[in-house]
Amino acid sequence: MTLKLPYNLTASLGSKLFLPDTAYTLDEAVEIVDELMYKEKMRFHIN
Repeated sequence: MTLKLPYNLTASLGSKLFLPDTAYTLDEAVEIVDELMYKEKMRFHIN
């Protein structure tokens, strides 16, 4: 089924492996993956 909506809806999903002995805090890990996602989105939209 296809709906005709007045807007576009998209979602992004990604992952990053952090080994247990990595010394990142949760905030640092979120910052790292956020930056990776942003770079990937920019690369996708430029090409």
